[in-house]
Amino acid sequence: MKVVKTIYEGWECVPEFAEVAEVINCYRGTLFEIEYMQRKLSAKDIIEDLKDLSFRISSACEELQRQGVDEMIFETIKESE
Repeated sequence: MKVVKTIYEGWECVPEFAEVAEVINCYRGTLFEIEYMQRKLSAKDIIEDLKDLSFRISSACEELQRQGVDEMIFETIKESE
């Protein structure tokens, strides 16, 4: 495992995680509709959104693995170290 020293307490050291969060937020309306049992979108549209979301998240995860992020340990250090 590779140790990555960072000054960040959170996941700012892996900006790709923020990009995945943005992708998920793009589907907030669809997820809200499912969670709160609305019926404004058609089932076909919901399924297409979910398939697209799944593809985009899967692609992002594959890229993170390709970069080796899943094999890294992140250690927070003080800026002066």
